[in-house]
Amino acid sequence: GRAHAAGEPDSTEVERRTTPKADEFFRAYWAAHRPVVLTDATARWPALRKWTPAFFKRKFGTLSIEITAGRTADPDYERNYRAHRKRVRMARFIDDVLAAGTSNDLYLVSNNNTMRHRALRPLLADVRPPRDLFEPLQPTATSLWIGPAGTITPLHHDTTNILFCQIYGRKRFELISPHETALLADRPQGFFSALDLDRRATARHPAVRRMLVKEVIVGPGDALFIPAGWWHRVTSLDVSISFALLGFRRPNNFAWYRPGHVG
Repeated sequence: GRAHAAGEPDSTEVERRTTPKADEFFRAYWAAHRPVVLTDATARWPALRKWTPAFFKRKFGTLSIEITAGRTADPDYERNYRAHRKRVRMARFIDDVLAAGTSNDLYLVSNNNTMRHRALRPLLADVRPPRDLFEPLQPTATSLWIGPAGTITPLHHDTTNILFCQIYGRKRFELISPHETALLADRPQGFFSALDLDRRATARHPAVRRMLVKEVIVGPGDALFIPAGWWHRVTSLDVSISFALLGFRRPNNFAWYRPGHVG
């Protein structure tokens, strides 16, 4: 068949574009439930120049932070994240990340609620969300991720729309529409899918084998809009620093929503 444009529903690519005006964004992406990479949303952020592993070590080295560790030995590490919480000093964590090579064992994730740490509030000055899309910054409407190459967040969906901003290193996203109800054949466990994406070519269900998976690699300066309910698996390709924004100028809590169910 013909190649499909990245913005079309049946394309395996995610559209990349400059940030539209608010009315177009909320109509064409938010309301239409369409992922998109905004290539310039973070262009003026000081974070893009400043936030490196060395910066976090130098600026916050003595700070005690919560991370997740010991993930490799637990096949259910993400759902069991509470059991993997550990407190370390930032400097030690950064050293461990840089020494880890390719590893899924340690990761600072959104569930660690790092941005609620008062000592990290200065980081918000390095972040400048598009004003017509976002409310003034609140720490509780942001998330920070820091980890080595090789971290994997298994296939899951969120109950909020997210603008996922890649600051340092690269991540690969595999995205599946909430309309792909074949994903519900193996009963999801909470917000996580039991589907093994790497084995879908040999899956029992024909609908799983036919499922459309969009793939996109985000690098520094890319901001990926992930609509609520879109399944996604995230793999770090490098040492990575990421920052998410949730505080859109629209109500953004869809805790009731489950993919495959409407209304």
